Amino acid sequence: MNRIKLFAGPLAALFILFFTDLDPGNPMVTRMAAITVWMAIWWLTEVVHLAVTALIPFIFIPLLGIADPKIVAAQYMDQIIFLFIGGFLLSFAIERWGLHQRIALKILNMVGSGNSRILMGVMLTAYIISMWISNTATVMMLLSAVLAIIYMTEQVAVDDKASKGLSKALLIGLAYAATIGGMATLVGTPPNMVFFRSYQEAYPDNNDMNFASWFAIGFPVSLVLLIICFFVLKKMFLKNASQVQVDKDYFRNAYRALGPFSYEQKVVSVIFILTALLWFSREGFDFDAVSVPGWKDFFANPSFVLDSTVAVFMALILFVWPSKNRERQILA
Repeated sequence: MNRIKLFAGPLAALFILFFTDLDPGNPMVTRMAAITVWMAIWWLTEVVHLAVTALIPFIFIPLLGIADPKIVAAQYMDQIIFLFIGGFLLSFAIERWGLHQRIALKILNMVGSGNSRILMGVMLTAYIISMWISNTATVMMLLSAVLAIIYMTEQVAVDDKASKGLSKALLIGLAYAATIGGMATLVGTPPNMVFFRSYQEAYPDNNDMNFASWFAIGFPVSLVLLIICFFVLKKMFLKNASQVQVDKDYFRNAYRALGPFSYEQKVVSVIFILTALLWFSREGFDFDAVSVPGWKDFFANPSFVLDSTVAVFMALILFVWPSKNRERQILA
């Protein structure tokens, strides 16, 4: 089966190359389609590592005469890629030191222990975290905590139907809230940054798209969608279900079991907050009566200071800031 998956990609590409003509007079369209189909098959089947598949364009776009290798190579290390890297390293540090668990339990402790409140807490946690790191990473971070909540509700539930309804709502709510939260900020999900790059290439002289301007649109829209999603899931899965009574002290005790904030959690929290503040304040704010300059204006060439600059700088701090944990000497 693995051999079939392995050869399916290149065979499909060869078929498109030799037996189709998608745009008569322009063979580059057919050649690019062949590469795209090959990559799609390998990505979907995961017969090789995803990163290996991502190297196919660098090899075959030049070989098929579609573009110069210098142009292709430049796409792999565009400044937007550094925005990706910075965001991923920040999410790695948050997960490494257990900060995501602390945030999740704190929110669940605040909202309460009823069916709707637990669902609200899970969705709100996923929404807030996925505003800053990728949706997939958010779900992976919180899945173990949500499964623990589901296990707890199954133990105390009198009505099996109520327990299953809550379990479905929590798992779907986790996935949906993470996706919705990714819409709120520019770094919330990779597609946002892909659009950002395309927008900059299409309108290089506009200079009107940045972290703050995206947030001004994305946050209100995503918040409305989160509220709608919550009520839809509540009506579908919790409307006729009996209340699952979770011990009010369950989330409080789980939070206390984490112990006090560790040194590493405090530092990562500060770096996380500073990163957000630097992203928001990089560009100035222009109110009706007052104009507040952004911090990038204090540099000799403000146009050279981008959101990716902030992301990589803060990620660099994670690698140079010492940890008090002897097994892990740095934060990242």
